[in-house]
Amino acid sequence: MEKSILYRKVIVLTSVIVLLGSGCQSTGYSQDIDFSDIEVEVRTIPRPELSVDEIYNKTIRSLV
Repeated sequence: MEKSILYRKVIVLTSVIVLLGSGCQSTGYSQDIDFSDIEVEVRTIPRPELSVDEIYNKTIRSLV
């Protein structure tokens, strides 16, 4: 009975290795996309600088 359990484990492990190995192969499809003509504008919102006491008072009830 122990041999049958061992054989089942070996078969399952082998199957998992084969399936993972086949799923990790590349399909060989690639497409070259030119992103050089894309422009990105980053906008920031100015925020007032807080003192240490103000930061402490804002975060005192936060969970860590």
